[in-house]
Amino acid sequence: ASIFPVIGLFFVVLGTFRTYGFYKILRYGRLTEAQIENVNERSAFFQTHDGSPYKVRLPNDDFTNQKFVEVIFLPNKPNKAFTIVDLEAILKSF
Repeated sequence: ASIFPVIGLFFVVLGTFRTYGFYKILRYGRLTEAQIENVNERSAFFQTHDGSPYKVRLPNDDFTNQKFVEVIFLPNKPNKAFTIVDLEAILKSF
């Protein structure tokens, strides 16, 4: 009988960390545009304020007619950037 509270606590902690990371990128994230380089590989490149290039993966093939896509990233972790489409999908899952 004591295993059920432990399982419940695990799911509460897991949900808290997932939600915290999501709200952190919304609160402290920087918005920029990424240039779509290769539509077949679904990748786009953006630069941070210091000029360092980073790559972000596009979630689907909806960007075939576009040259740029909006990206949000944390200044201290730009390699974990999200497209705005990704963030909309995450919001729908909450």
